[in-house]
Amino acid sequence: MNDGDQGRTSRTMIEAALKRIYRDALEEDVPDRFRDLIARLREQDTGRDTQEADRGIGERPSERTAKERD
Repeated sequence: MNDGDQGRTSRTMIEAALKRIYRDALEEDVPDRFRDLIARLREQDTGRDTQEADRGIGERPSERTAKERD
């Protein structure tokens, strides 16, 4: 086996190992503490969105003006 063939074989083996590691990582479950944190952040974000909507924050000026006319 020459150096070129050996280099390709090494790259192929490394590529296969990295793909396997990546696939395994994707299949892992998210830890409960992260799920809880995400749920709390979503609750906070939903509350903030509601408050901002009540104050007209995040709307385009034309939307705010239309609401003010009503």
